[in-house]
Amino acid sequence: MDCKYVVNLISKGGLSPAEQIMLNTHLEGCRSCKEKFLLLDKTFSLLKNEVILPPDDFTDKIMSKIEQKKPITDGYVLPFHSYFRRLIPAAVVATMVVVAGLIFLQKRKPSEVVVTFNIAVSDAQAVTLAGDFNGWDTESLKLKKQNGIWVLKLPLAPGRYQYAFVIDGKNWLADPYAKDYVDSDYAPGAKNSVVDTTRL
Repeated sequence: MDCKYVVNLISKGGLSPAEQIMLNTHLEGCRSCKEKFLLLDKTFSLLKNEVILPPDDFTDKIMSKIEQKKPITDGYVLPFHSYFRRLIPAAVVATMVVVAGLIFLQKRKPSEVVVTFNIAVSDAQAVTLAGDFNGWDTESLKLKKQNGIWVLKLPLAPGRYQYAFVIDGKNWLADPYAKDYVDSDYAPGAKNSVVDTTRL
């Protein structure tokens, strides 16, 4: 896998499970990318822990300072700027609630669907899965042989994906059980299999 593509994955954050598997596989063999990842991960951890909340008596302290500055007497109408100053604590809290809500929505992932990919290739030594969900990487998603069938369960976000099996690192094979196929952009006359997780 291209290190430049991995650096983009590292800086992206919020990776899909397929991207996470691909990233972990690459990091095991690339020291440079692993160092960048660990540094970025440490930075994120530090930032996550830096949540600063106002003290419990924040509003009371602000209000007492305002009241000390100009006492309110019967019949006295507060000038506009005094009302504005009374709204500051509420505005601070409201802003913090909005920011926390935005962070939560940004981190929330769409529901994922676990797709089972399988193929029967009796004489294969290794079978991998390549598709537009992993940048067509031919090494990161390895199927395991179970009772003569090569199998991989992969969580995918809702969407339509093209894919193919790679047999022994060189032979590309469309999924014979796929519900749909499209012409391959790379091999004239070849087909890519299609899976639509919104219809499973």
